[in-house]
Amino acid sequence: MKNIIRLLLCMVFVGMACSPLPKGVVSKATQISKKGIMQECTFYLNGKPVAKSLFDATGALVKTEGKIPDGLVKHLFVDNVVSMELTYQNNKKNGPYKVFSREGRLLAEGAFQDDQPHGIIKTYNEQGLLTLERSYQDGELHGPSRWLYEDGSIQVEKNYRQGVEHGTFVWKDKKGKVTATEVYKNGKKIK
Repeated sequence: MKNIIRLLLCMVFVGMACSPLPKGVVSKATQISKKGIMQECTFYLNGKPVAKSLFDATGALVKTEGKIPDGLVKHLFVDNVVSMELTYQNNKKNGPYKVFSREGRLLAEGAFQDDQPHGIIKTYNEQGLLTLERSYQDGELHGPSRWLYEDGSIQVEKNYRQGVEHGTFVWKDKKGKVTATEVYKNGKKIK
C-alpha cells in the first residue's frame, strides 16, 4: 500500500512538472545550482522555446540567446504557477513587474529600465501589507527608502544618492516619535 501511495505521489509531482505550459510568453528556470540559484532560464512562446538566459554563480545575467518576445512574460514555478510577471522589450526587462507567492499573493512590485530597477519598488509581507518602499534610478538606490510598521507608519527612513547614503536617516517608534537620527553625505556619516 505504501508503495502505491508513493507511486501516485510521484505521478502527481511529475505530472505537475511536465504539464503543458500556458499560452503566451512564459519563462521557467531550467537549471538551478545546488545553492538554489537559477543558472538558466528558458523562455517559451505558446509552449515552444524561443530564448534562453544564462546566469553566473551569483545569479547575475551573463547572456541571453535567442529573442525574448516584447511584452508581458510570466515566470513560472516548477508546477506552472505564476511566480513573476515581467515586461520585456529588446531582450531586456523594461517596464512594470510583480512578484507573487506560491498562493498568488503580491510580494513585490516595481519597474525595470534596461534590466535595472528604476522608480519605486514596493515589498509586501505575507499578509499583503506594505513593508518597504525603495527608490531606484538606473539600478542604484536614489531617493528615499522607507521601512514601515504594520499600521503603515514609518519605522525607518533613509535617503540615497546614486547608490550611497546621503541625507538624514530617521528611526521612529510605533507612535511616530523619533528615536534616532544620522546624517550622511556622499556615503559618509557626518552626524
